[in-house]
Amino acid sequence: MLVMVPMSRPLYTLLVALMKLGACAVFVDPWAVSQLGRAADLVRPKAFVGVPLAHLLRLRDAPVRRIPLKLVALSTAPWQRLLGRRLEDLLRRGPTAFPTATCGLDDPALITFTTGSTGAPKGANRTQRFLNAQGVALDHHLRRVEGDVDMPALPIFVLNNLGAGVPSVLPLVNFMRIAEVDPATIVQEVRDWQVTTIGGSPAYLLPIARWCVEQGVTLDRVRGVVAGGAPVPPRLLALLQRCCPNARGNIEVLYGSTEAEPVARIEADEVLGETAAETERGRGNCVGAPVPDVEVKLVHARTGPLALGPGGWTDLEVAPGEVGEVLVTGDHVQRDYYRNPEAVRSNKLTGPDGRVWHRMGDLAWRDARDRLWLVGRNNDAVPWRGRTLYPIQVEGRALSVEGVRLAGLVEVRGEAVLALVLEAGFAAEVARARVLAALDEVGLGVDRVVVVDAIPLDPRHNAKVERAALRARLA
Repeated sequence: MLVMVPMSRPLYTLLVALMKLGACAVFVDPWAVSQLGRAADLVRPKAFVGVPLAHLLRLRDAPVRRIPLKLVALSTAPWQRLLGRRLEDLLRRGPTAFPTATCGLDDPALITFTTGSTGAPKGANRTQRFLNAQGVALDHHLRRVEGDVDMPALPIFVLNNLGAGVPSVLPLVNFMRIAEVDPATIVQEVRDWQVTTIGGSPAYLLPIARWCVEQGVTLDRVRGVVAGGAPVPPRLLALLQRCCPNARGNIEVLYGSTEAEPVARIEADEVLGETAAETERGRGNCVGAPVPDVEVKLVHARTGPLALGPGGWTDLEVAPGEVGEVLVTGDHVQRDYYRNPEAVRSNKLTGPDGRVWHRMGDLAWRDARDRLWLVGRNNDAVPWRGRTLYPIQVEGRALSVEGVRLAGLVEVRGEAVLALVLEAGFAAEVARARVLAALDEVGLGVDRVVVVDAIPLDPRHNAKVERAALRARLA
């Protein structure tokens, strides 16, 4: 069933019902609606359920119009409550009234078409086995305790909470514009519902934490915070420690992707006490050591499919301390894409033992403590004067300069160009000179530094630089 219902109580009631029936739910990111027809053509769902606006969108695409059964999810609150209660009544009646289907571990449970970091969206095949393993891995690291009430702004975490028996409070926010969250509303929800753990992307958490500090507000019941989905700036972790004083020691950054979550984790105390200073010196963004549920390898970066030669892993892996492409394997690492063998060839590698390794698309180096330091995406490295510049390293150094709010490195017509967004009141010429001096101090540099009003960010998390759009704008 192709589902286009926003993150809400009716969505998860529907999901539980579909899973109980053994049906597979197919999701397309709101920001990838141009791919709706492609998704429908690939998956060939038997039913479509969506809010009224989604039904208007489906009229554009013939493959979606051909879906046999169409259902409308009414978005008004009275109808949501009525339909939610009726479905919940059915679930409570037990297996005789609503029998639970028997599924194989490798049957698809969810298929998600996301915007992705590069290229056309691919249908991530989240099987029953994958969701099971992902739930176990998240439970290992989220450290829930009895009585927890979670407020997650990442949809998959709500699904995990349902499986783990943890109550979820859905934040009142427009998920299409996550950075425009109203902090006062969220803070009131946290207090009203006695929320103990929260999670979300940096663009969502930063306005809330900043507002709390500015207003002198503390969230005393919150005992844990998880940030992820995009690079997490150290200043956000410092703000979270101030506004959530009882979460000290339990504020963490999770690194992962649609295909593998979590991959690595790091505590805020470790970032603020050690790695943040190295990030500011252009070393990259430390996301911590891999979680025990996965194995990570760093291999020589390249475009096109990876393959093991006669030398096996020896020919592929980089030397210790060198930058390489991140590969990961484990029970909660997605093995394939739905009906898309080309995407599998491009993004997966099968090892000699039959295990499937996923290419994260990120470049990183590993330190002596096995921690991963991200430096950029595989396609975003910039050649410069006979060497390679990695965006996260250059941008991290630029962001250490007072007055720089956002930075983005791209190649434009053979030049390494660094775009800056400044805080109000800072002069462009002064900022440019200071950034160039800061880069030179650590052995980095660029051809040009330009000051712009805005840098395009990804629509999902409003945190990752959209480099293709920035490159086009600067060109």
